[in-house]
Formats: sequence, C-alpha cells, structure tokens
Amino acid sequence: MLYIHQSECIDCGACEPVCPVSAIRPAQKVDEAWKPFQESSREVSKMLGNPAGSENVDLPIEDSDYVKKLEKKV
Repeated sequence: MLYIHQSECIDCGACEPVCPVSAIRPAQKVDEAWKPFQESSREVSKMLGNPAGSENVDLPIEDSDYVKKLEKKV
C-alpha cells in the first residue's frame, strides 16, 4: 500500500493516475468505504513524524493494523 503523508501532500494530483484502484481523492471527499484507509495513512504518518525533519523516512514502514488484516484476506 502506498501511504501519502498528509502534511507533505500539496494536492498536485500526480499520484492519482498511477493509483491502481482509483482510491486517491481529496480528504474532504472520502466516503465511508475509504475512511479506514485514510485513518491507516494517518497512523503511518504519525509513525514517520514530519518527513522534512524525520530520520524515519528511509526505514521500512509497518502497515497499519487495518491493512495487515486485509493482507490476510487476500
């Protein structure tokens, strides 16, 4: 899963055409089906801290619990 850091996103839209499931949309337009993924992205962003000053950005990131459960279903 690709995680977009909320404080780093500039709403340029460059990620939208490459998303294989067309899941990327403005935070204000996320419907209920996608909210768990939005929260997962928030959890991972908290783990990283602010990428501009974080030493964690090059480390492997652990998926959120929600995403880990999805991987088991696939």
